[in-house]
Amino acid sequence: MDRNIFKRIILTTLILSSCMNKQTNTNHFYDTRKINDLYRVPLLEPIELISADEDSWFLAVNSFKKGVKRMHVEAVGITDSILVGYVSSVYLDSKMTKAWYVIDYPEKKIEYFTDSHAYQQEIAKKGIVVPLVKAVDFYTSYWKQKAVNK
Repeated sequence: MDRNIFKRIILTTLILSSCMNKQTNTNHFYDTRKINDLYRVPLLEPIELISADEDSWFLAVNSFKKGVKRMHVEAVGITDSILVGYVSSVYLDSKMTKAWYVIDYPEKKIEYFTDSHAYQQEIAKKGIVVPLVKAVDFYTSYWKQKAVNK
């Protein structure tokens, strides 16, 4: 076989296979229920709830400045592009503490409140009216809703 024809066949095959991969390579962030051994609930890309056992949940947050941050989360609420909730352990002021959080995704900002009253004032100021749901219940209801909407 002529070497040029063989090269053309290889080149054509490579080009066609790369085009097919581009068409099938889509973002599955909101459709993936489990990655390896982790259960997950996608919230706002790239923020997600993750768990190894469906009992202890962590909020994995791209902290916008310092890479990925993980917090042991008890409850979560979401409205449009703002996440709120309660974490049982987060490192603040050189110690581990419990806190409420408000993640303003468009502003790329995370605020923590160790005082319930300050947290309530902040969400009222932002006009956020969303109940906090236990993380495990959020996981269950999210995937049940996805199944209904398929």
